[in-house]
Formats: sequence, C-alpha cells, structure tokens
Amino acid sequence: MKLHRLLQITLISVVLYGCPQFATKPDLSLEGPKWELVEVAGKQVQQYLDQRKPYIQFDAENRRAAGFDSCNNFSGGYTLEGNKLTFGMMASTKMACQHVMQQEAAFNDMLSTTNGYRIKGNRLELLKDGRILGRFHVVN
Repeated sequence: MKLHRLLQITLISVVLYGCPQFATKPDLSLEGPKWELVEVAGKQVQQYLDQRKPYIQFDAENRRAAGFDSCNNFSGGYTLEGNKLTFGMMASTKMACQHVMQQEAAFNDMLSTTNGYRIKGNRLELLKDGRILGRFHVVN
C-alpha cells in the first residue's frame, strides 16, 4: 500500500513539473529587456495624458543605460558586478514638465543612489543597501 502511494506521488510530481505551464520560468537578464517603472520611492508611477511611461534599458555591449525619467530622455554608463549595480553621471534632455517634477526627481535620485538590484521573474527592483528604491516590470 505504501509503495502504491509513493508511486502515485511520484507520477503526479513528474506530470506537474514536466508540464511547461507548471515549470518555473528563469529570471530575466538585467541587460537587454526594456524595464518600465511601476513604483519609485514607495509611490505608484503616474502617467499623464499622452505622456510615455518611465523606463530604463541596459546595453550590455556598451555598458550604457538609457531611458525616459517621466519628463526627459537620459543615458549614461553603469557598472555591473554580480548583483551590484551603480550608475555613472547621466546626460539628459532638459524639458520642463510641471506635472511630473516630483516623480522625475525621485527617478533620478533612485539612479544616483542605487548600489544593487534583484530580478524576480519579470520584475526588477533597484536597491540601496538591500532597500527597494524602485520597481520595474519588463515590457515586450
């Protein structure tokens, strides 16, 4: 009886974990995907009218990050060692966007203080000493 039960459990495990819909997907790479900001400084991201959503994308070949901070386009270098991530000085356009000034400032503060990151599935978290500064999700 015990052997029969053990065989049932084994068979169920093989079926569940062998099926693609039940298999866990590996975490994405930091470099390559477009990461769209969903939360910064503990606040959900606001999008106004036809404004683009803030995002960042990492170019592995050139070690450059580029994106949109809620108002301006930016780009600059980054350093990546394991799960340690820091950003260099960022060049940016200089548009004035009254309605998103606080969110833009929080985005730029996040980049200047980031010293690590974590990826869980399709989610990216930028960190400062383990504390979450911002959350992103991957955009296809």
